[in-house]
Amino acid sequence: MRSSLALLKTSMTDSQAQKLNLSVIIPLKEISDSVVALAEIIVEAGCSLVVVQAEAADNPRRQQQQTTTLEELGADICYSSPSRGGQIARGVLQADTDWIWVLHADSLHVEPALKYLSRLSSGSVPAWGRFDVNLLGAHPALAMIGFLMNLRSRWTAICTGDQGMFFHRSLLRDIGGFPNQRLMEDIEVSRRLKGLGGFLAPKICISTSGERWLRDGLVSTVLRMWRWRLRYFLGASADELYAEYYPSEHEDRV
Repeated sequence: MRSSLALLKTSMTDSQAQKLNLSVIIPLKEISDSVVALAEIIVEAGCSLVVVQAEAADNPRRQQQQTTTLEELGADICYSSPSRGGQIARGVLQADTDWIWVLHADSLHVEPALKYLSRLSSGSVPAWGRFDVNLLGAHPALAMIGFLMNLRSRWTAICTGDQGMFFHRSLLRDIGGFPNQRLMEDIEVSRRLKGLGGFLAPKICISTSGERWLRDGLVSTVLRMWRWRLRYFLGASADELYAEYYPSEHEDRV
């Protein structure tokens, strides 16, 4: 890790002139080795990186090592109360570029999307959108679930965080900023931006773990998510749905 980090830092020094007008925001609970690996890819591509951590680490010494590594890469690390929407909103305020890309901490295979955004961010026409998502896992149904998620959002312009949503800052400003809410923030920001136009859904995949779907059951997870989405569209509050999403927890989580 240290030798590869040194090479990356040298590459970063040689390519300062190629810095992109793009910040990647990663909201997370704790910094992991996989986040560090993702950060290296993002920084090497010329993006700014903002990591928004939610709460104290279970292993402070290990977290400090990983935090130091991210800082050496040039990441801007800030903190916010545990809330996916709140952490993203905090990251948007921290970022200093016109284009914003929000990635989940377990995102993989992001290189083609980075190439797309490097071209998009060189222009001045405001837009927003998401990529296709590929759910990783052995069960063949995960591929079908991902396909249907991508098809639905391409038709409706209602996206999910797993799809790696991106925005021009001016559009977020036009809707009053990124929604500071603990759940359904991806649906809410999609709903607000939809009326502005400029929606992009390139047929480029990023990957994320399908473990949650397998652990909680494929059918039950799909039905539960659709029930919560329907209730949200019918007026249920994000806080009310959050309490049901994490019924056994007494602390906030991301």
